[in-house]
Amino acid sequence: AEMGEPGEQHLSGRRCTSFDFRGELGGGVRERRFLFVDGSRFTYRVVFDPTSKLNELVIQSLRISD
Repeated sequence: AEMGEPGEQHLSGRRCTSFDFRGELGGGVRERRFLFVDGSRFTYRVVFDPTSKLNELVIQSLRISD
């Protein structure tokens, strides 16, 4: 498995920490991007497949209201 270096991204207008993972999951090689977004009371973890156009559309529509 490979894990990328932590980076910075923006999600729903907020800075977040991100890193990428590539490795075997569920019997196949998969890619996942992890985003950690600090809210006022919680840290939100968002995990998605960065190679999926549908996932990108869903992530772009995500709003965090706290």
